[in-house]
Amino acid sequence: IPLLEPLGLTERFCGWTGGSVVGRRAVGFGLLLLVAYALCVATSAQTLTGSATVEVDTTALIERIDAQDARLAEAERERDALRLAVESLAQATPNPVPTVSADTTNAKPPPNDPAAPLAVATGFTVFAPSPDGRTVYVSAKGNDRNHGFTPDAAMRTARAAYQKLRDGRPDRLLFRAGDQFEGNLGVLKKSGRSAAQPMVIGVYENAELPNAPRPVLLSPGGTWAKNDFRDTADHVAFVGLHFVAVNRDPHRPGFNAAALTSDQWNASAITYLGDARNITVEDCKFEYFKFAMVFQSNPQNGFATDIKLHRNLVLNSYGHWDKKVAGHSSGIYAAYVDGLTITDNLWDHNGWHPDVPGAKRTKFNHNLYLQDNCTFATDIRGNLITRASAHGLQLRSGGNITDNLFVQNPLGFFTGKFPSVVKDNVVLQSIDLGPGDGEARGHGIEILPCLKATVENNILSQKNGTLPNAYAIQFS
Repeated sequence: IPLLEPLGLTERFCGWTGGSVVGRRAVGFGLLLLVAYALCVATSAQTLTGSATVEVDTTALIERIDAQDARLAEAERERDALRLAVESLAQATPNPVPTVSADTTNAKPPPNDPAAPLAVATGFTVFAPSPDGRTVYVSAKGNDRNHGFTPDAAMRTARAAYQKLRDGRPDRLLFRAGDQFEGNLGVLKKSGRSAAQPMVIGVYENAELPNAPRPVLLSPGGTWAKNDFRDTADHVAFVGLHFVAVNRDPHRPGFNAAALTSDQWNASAITYLGDARNITVEDCKFEYFKFAMVFQSNPQNGFATDIKLHRNLVLNSYGHWDKKVAGHSSGIYAAYVDGLTITDNLWDHNGWHPDVPGAKRTKFNHNLYLQDNCTFATDIRGNLITRASAHGLQLRSGGNITDNLFVQNPLGFFTGKFPSVVKDNVVLQSIDLGPGDGEARGHGIEILPCLKATVENNILSQKNGTLPNAYAIQFS
């Protein structure tokens, strides 16, 4: 350092960190000056004392420093190019999906299209009937021998009424509010006309009981409505329905978990397998299924696209710790979905149930389980996500997680893989997995490896779990 003082480099040399090419160049240049100055001082001293003059060739040293400088510059250029490539990839979202907020929908009604879904001030969507659409009514007082085209001639069961709908048309299957209906609809193999003119499976008003609640659809087991890889059922909206896996309700008289069949253990309400398009589930209630909803495709069939879940109640899904009985459970499972919008829903107590033997909390069950093979056009916004078996949300594919409230989940949520925005969420009272399982928890937010992540304006508080090193926010 004293040798650098005559050159005025002491302060600069001490401040260099080597954290950039410029800094490393400066350090290298400073060292070169240091060596050269030291050599000059040494030579003069020796000469003054009568020793022979020493000539030093610094060419090799300069060449090595120049070569190192060139390598560092090339590394910096490669790093800049990689950074630009990643940012470009992150911004190049294919087929961007417009989001749904409290007072708008992703599809504005086209001109002169009376059947297009409309958003109203309440935040729910109005699916207006189409002039060429057919409406089939179902009532607890109906009869499957009726034609079903008027409320006075309503049919009795979902399965029979569904046969009246026409493929490729904006037809409607409506259940009377306040009524209960036993049995499943069955296989979904009919589509609506388009996203603007979907086929609607919903509810109509009960003239005998004003302000009646949602019609209750009692599923005995299996799946209430299922579309598989062999059939097409696009452009369908499920609206205003209450689905109950009746034999799995532990509070129902006569409930016996030991007597449940495989179909009953593995019950789901709505299952889509394959490349379904434009499926909406809004203002529905789900109770006691293994999975309330499943949307799953694969590489051979291509992605399911534009799945929208808005203002639903998804409650008390549960499985069994023994895979031979039922296996894992969540409120929703999604895989190979391109464009998944989940807004303003309540997800509570999914993946376990304390009153069902074998349905204990495990780390494999969640409120929302969204696989990493979904695309990053995923929007999780305005949801209340509470009391999951393990994670409130596993967003393995990345996406937007904004304005959600997470309460009493052992692990709040995580995101990863694709670009993610985690903003304006509240995570409260993260807890343990439960007594007797030795699984201490209490985690908040985890960011798994991903291309890009923005995490801001989140509140995490009131940890109740016993894990001493549980994280509030963790970057893996």
